[in-house]
Amino acid sequence: MIKYIYFISIMILYSASSYSDNKFISQSGVSVTTDDIDGFAFKMPTELRAGFFESPERIDKTIMNLLTMKIVNKYAQDNNLIEMSEVNDTVKNKMNDIVSYRSEDDNYLKKEIEYKLIKKYVYIEEKYKYFQNYFRSTIKEDELHELANELYELNKESFYKEETRDIDYISFIYNENNKKQKESISKDIFNNLRSSKTTMGKIIKRFKNKDPDFESVKGFNNYVYNDRDGVFSEAVFKNKKLGLIESIVDVNNRYIILVINRINEAGYESFKKVKGSIIAKLKEEKTVRDYNKLMLDLTGDKIEINELNIVSLRTRYEPITKEIKDE
Repeated sequence: MIKYIYFISIMILYSASSYSDNKFISQSGVSVTTDDIDGFAFKMPTELRAGFFESPERIDKTIMNLLTMKIVNKYAQDNNLIEMSEVNDTVKNKMNDIVSYRSEDDNYLKKEIEYKLIKKYVYIEEKYKYFQNYFRSTIKEDELHELANELYELNKESFYKEETRDIDYISFIYNENNKKQKESISKDIFNNLRSSKTTMGKIIKRFKNKDPDFESVKGFNNYVYNDRDGVFSEAVFKNKKLGLIESIVDVNNRYIILVINRINEAGYESFKKVKGSIIAKLKEEKTVRDYNKLMLDLTGDKIEINELNIVSLRTRYEPITKEIKDE
């Protein structure tokens, strides 16, 4: 007698039409149904599905997220706030991605009913995203300009910036055995740079990947004086002119040649410079406040919960093991 073991996904349960209409949770005239959960589950890779629904916390969060999305979508559609042509295009592209990415491993995607359930769920997601973007767009930045200016004046100290420097540098690491050699190389380079016989770019090209003791750093911008850097910081900030500093820096077994590209003076950043970031923050804060108020208005009704259906989700997507005996 030979035993053949194979797996049949419990998803076949959705083939019963009466079960596909079951509701898990309802509020404000909107329900999360089996179709919604199946669409979410089938979109998930097969190998992750059963394990995902083993967690009651994940089940609860998934159901509540779906309820929120569907309530918001109903409000948005009732008020003609969703441009469905844009949503349709997005869903089409998303479904093409899902099929191309998953079809090799998940044969169920070839089944029409499962494809439709995934598509239905993707529509829920994309309509919700569309409305969120629309809602943000209703917050007008011009209306926040005066408040942004007030916040700038009240918090001006937070916009004070210390002096910084934009620098490039090259260095040679040395030890007791090669100190004189590296010092000689560093002096030659320094003198040639000072007399404009060469450039930092040429030096880097010459030594990079050829001398293991050579290092280069280009575009080190907004360097702030740091006590921990000691000698290095002193060398960067004592020079008041742009260009090659006055001498080679000898610190921590390194000969360092520094070039100052820009001196960023200390002072208060202007309102014009920081206005964009202040307004962006204010806009996000107002969006959250207004959105939360909207959600309170939309979700004031009592929530109806079908606990038995919710509990059933823990095993709904588990594979069933059957034995077939062939004598």
